[in-house]
Amino acid sequence: METNDSYVALSRELFEQLARMRRGMHPSARNSMRGEMAVIRALHLAAVAGEADPTPSQIAECSHLSPARVANVLRALEDKGWISRSHDTQDRRRVTVTLTEQGEAERARRRAEFDRRGAEFLRELGEQDAREALRILKRCNEILSKQDPTETKGGDADENHQAL
Repeated sequence: METNDSYVALSRELFEQLARMRRGMHPSARNSMRGEMAVIRALHLAAVAGEADPTPSQIAECSHLSPARVANVLRALEDKGWISRSHDTQDRRRVTVTLTEQGEAERARRRAEFDRRGAEFLRELGEQDAREALRILKRCNEILSKQDPTETKGGDADENHQAL
């Protein structure tokens, strides 16, 4: 199995299985890090860490979303009453974003639903396989963290695989 061709074949199978898994996921889980929940999560993490209310550009950086995407998501969240935006008293050009009580309640509701679905999935997988899957994912993340970030830009693996 040490030949490059063997690893190419394994790589193709891996990406096919990842794509199939993603398609089989509940839409709320599949989209959890691409829009509203990515922004809500960034706001929640800043609050939990005791950091100052973040700016839209800080949210974009933290959530790995484009500034334009963050602007659209913030508009939608504000319309729902889940966030508030305010101008900095020292620098009126600087806008900060805060999760409202209603937004925090929605975050907690979605987190509980995500936890419930995750626990159901892992229960179906079984404890031993779940622990092994987690061990392998941690190892994958270790390897990926050592890679040159310029090599991993350009969309997610599912989209990149489908384009090939």
